[in-house]
Amino acid sequence: TNGAPVGGRLLDLIASHVNLIAISLDGAPGTHAEMRGDGNAFARADRAMDRLTATGVRYGLSYCISRESLADMPWAVEFAREKGAALVHFHPFSAMGRGRAVASRLSLSETDKARAYIIASLLETDDTPGVQIDLAPVDAVRTRRDDYAALILDDARHTPLSDLINPLVIDETGR
Repeated sequence: TNGAPVGGRLLDLIASHVNLIAISLDGAPGTHAEMRGDGNAFARADRAMDRLTATGVRYGLSYCISRESLADMPWAVEFAREKGAALVHFHPFSAMGRGRAVASRLSLSETDKARAYIIASLLETDDTPGVQIDLAPVDAVRTRRDDYAALILDDARHTPLSDLINPLVIDETGR
């Protein structure tokens, strides 16, 4: 949500059917307002977070990474920690809606995506909300559906791991 419908009876209804509410942010306050074309957009999202915290509803930030908001990723995690959010989910800018008009200015290069991954990896600590980064566009995952077919096998005991998950990336901690 952009924060607008978070309050009153609607919040009670929503909260009874979900285990996490995502508040969308496109960057720090100024960047968010500019991206949304609305000077009050950040204030609405901020009020929504305060309401969710006050009512004990679990929520996280869904943070859109653009060229302009890449440098604000550390701010987003600190802001989420201060607000009491459970998670910060980083995802790349997608040229949809208003974004189509500014895609050439805001879309991430492959180098920017690598930077975002490194930043996100460094930001998660014991005293921060969970940090997740999703750099694979949904459309790309959907079009490569056959690449993941091995993951739904009933019995994969005799299937090479490389056939089940390719590429398989394991970091230095075994994750």
